[in-house]
Amino acid sequence: MTTLLKLVALQIMIAGMLLSTTTNANDIIYTWVDENGTKHYSQLPPEGEYEVTRLNHQDLEPKRIGTVSPVRAVAKAKPATEDDLTKQADEIKAQNAEQAKSICDNAKHTLNVLLTHAQVTRKDESNGEMVTMTQEQKQAAIKESQERVKLFCEE
Repeated sequence: MTTLLKLVALQIMIAGMLLSTTTNANDIIYTWVDENGTKHYSQLPPEGEYEVTRLNHQDLEPKRIGTVSPVRAVAKAKPATEDDLTKQADEIKAQNAEQAKSICDNAKHTLNVLLTHAQVTRKDESNGEMVTMTQEQKQAAIKESQERVKLFCEE
């Protein structure tokens, strides 16, 4: 009985070695250049009449990572101080009282909506979809609206 088990174990080991050394279809990478001059890479051969090069993925040498020089960061604009904001608000009030009143009314309305609704949605500027504000975003919007009320509504 033990010789039968040994024989089965030996056959399994041989089958495993044979399977591990065979080439998988996913190991082959086909490359070709189309009529527009674009070079393509695929694990499937192209349809049509192209000059195809077959590559084995194990033969490819990987490129080094991190060889691109870092780009110098652009200096960010200095955030406006409270004095700067007050000066700008005073200028708007002096130049255009109607615009200042409109900013005041909008800030009061926005603050009212933010404080009376549990969930607030806003339009995402990148894709135009409506998204629900997170609590952090809502608190930042409340703070901004309170600041606008303070700047434009108080004499």
